[in-house]
Amino acid sequence: GVCVVSMTAAQSLTATFEPRLANTIAAVSAQVAALAPVIGNGPVTSVNGKLSNAQASMARGNRNAAANQLNAAINEITALIRSRRLDPATGAALMAALQQIIAGL
Repeated sequence: GVCVVSMTAAQSLTATFEPRLANTIAAVSAQVAALAPVIGNGPVTSVNGKLSNAQASMARGNRNAAANQLNAAINEITALIRSRRLDPATGAALMAALQQIIAGL
């Protein structure tokens, strides 16, 4: 059958972009997980916990909380670079992806 849903432009925008953003968060999370041999399991768990919380906030429609959680992940990645546990190029790529997600909220 055909399902017709009436929604405002803002709701339509949310419906269009949030799955894409959630998929992007999942991709960043997978990249972070692949860094476990380099940065260790603790930082992977910590960063990915922040990304999971951001996804959950997005699912609830709480964009401010999602942005805060993504910024917390960026801060942690910055700390990993400063402590020389993560190379700057890899960290910059992860942070750029997260900043694009924040911009899309």
